[in-house]
Amino acid sequence: LSLHSMNQPLHSLTMRTLVVLVLAVSSLLPCSAQEFDEQLSAVLSATPGKQRVKELLLLSGQERTRKHYRQAVEIAMQAASEAERHGLHKEHALALMELAQVHRERGSLDNAIGAALRVTMIDGTLHSGVRTKALWKLAELYMEAGHPQKALEHLEEAASSTGAQAMAAAEQLRLMTRAKAMTLPPDGIISYVWSIGADVKQLTDRTVQLDVMAILA
Repeated sequence: LSLHSMNQPLHSLTMRTLVVLVLAVSSLLPCSAQEFDEQLSAVLSATPGKQRVKELLLLSGQERTRKHYRQAVEIAMQAASEAERHGLHKEHALALMELAQVHRERGSLDNAIGAALRVTMIDGTLHSGVRTKALWKLAELYMEAGHPQKALEHLEEAASSTGAQAMAAAEQLRLMTRAKAMTLPPDGIISYVWSIGADVKQLTDRTVQLDVMAILA
């Protein structure tokens, strides 16, 4: 919504705009324990398997957005169990990725790393894009936890994985450069930055270009 539309008199707003406003505000309002139990009960009544996992993940994401992390963790774990019980490898991986994100947002990096690591060990994900995303998330988590060498190891594995082409080149270079800057000696960093100069110049993201080149400053 634009500032202009927000400043309009209420009577001039369209019904669609009012609905959007109501939904946006309601998503930020606290949900009572009874309402949460009712929502969870409705989701658990969904068809077992893929549909139930899908709805559990939607509810977990909703609770995470509301910063109701305890509920979000509980629901994501239920989604993971449901997917594993039905042999749904991709859905199992997605549920664990959601669990990792919840833990990350609540500041529990060790638990987030544990959940993301489990994704890389699920049968059927060895050559999938989900595994690549998990390796990338692990690299980010290890950087946040102050372990750049482990981050670098997972970045290199992600870059050589099946789903590597789907990774954002700009962010890949940014994170790789940050990790190397924290692990290599000064002359090693200089050599690395010069070696990727051509790739950096091809980026359309000027911010990433400046971030990478600033390493030499």
